[in-house]
Amino acid sequence: CRWLHPPPSNKTQNNPNATNSNITYWHKKHNTQAILSAVISILTLLFLFCVILGGIGICLFSEFATYTSQFGIEIAFISFVAISFLIMLTPLAPGSIIDACGGFIFIILLVPDYMGFFAAWGIAVITVIVLHYCGACIQWWMGTWRSIQVWGNTNLPVEMLAASDAVLRDANWIKVGLVGYIFLDTANGLNQGRINMAFWTQLFSEWPAIPNALGLVSFGATIAAPAIGLEGYDWTLDAVPLLIIFSTVVQAVGFTFGTRQMAGSVDKKEYW
Repeated sequence: CRWLHPPPSNKTQNNPNATNSNITYWHKKHNTQAILSAVISILTLLFLFCVILGGIGICLFSEFATYTSQFGIEIAFISFVAISFLIMLTPLAPGSIIDACGGFIFIILLVPDYMGFFAAWGIAVITVIVLHYCGACIQWWMGTWRSIQVWGNTNLPVEMLAASDAVLRDANWIKVGLVGYIFLDTANGLNQGRINMAFWTQLFSEWPAIPNALGLVSFGATIAAPAIGLEGYDWTLDAVPLLIIFSTVVQAVGFTFGTRQMAGSVDKKEYW
């Protein structure tokens, strides 16, 4: 294809090494160093999320909360809340970490001495949902800061900024929640403050935290039940893969609808 219909070249006397123009062509020859740099960046992000945050981070989070239970359940609960807010206010940390850890930790802390499995599970679900709503409000408030808005305009993806201006500025809370499935929790919350979204809209747009919590908190709880040797809860081992599938389906459906809303904004005048 490059031989039959070569893309325009931008070679000049001042820049003899240039191969192609910056115009996008599907058969354009890309710079090898740029391709390798992009591949390394993607692998680094996958390592950060899958290994550091998904593997080591969740284990350390659970171990720390379990360790603090030695000093009383109040200290353990306060430690869990403090670390949860730290995670929710970190731009690169996915908020779903506290869902799975919350289900695991609350079963470990409450079931042996205080209450039954389902009561502890219910408290874990409610607590995690409340934490997500409180974290969303703080993220929105921080996003209204001038310094955060400058940081967001500089560092957030251009596509996210353009789509948020085109889709989210006048969207209702249901659509805002769907679009939120695409982006990381903290970046999405900060961006809602950046565009000066109405408080109640951003508050109600946190509704995806409810189905996410039901799936991931239950996942963490079913892992914790065999760990503490609960009798009569052998079914929790069979429930683990089902809850993984449920959580994956919820994320996939939300991501699909959110992507559809984002793709529809590309043709709008506000996007460009």
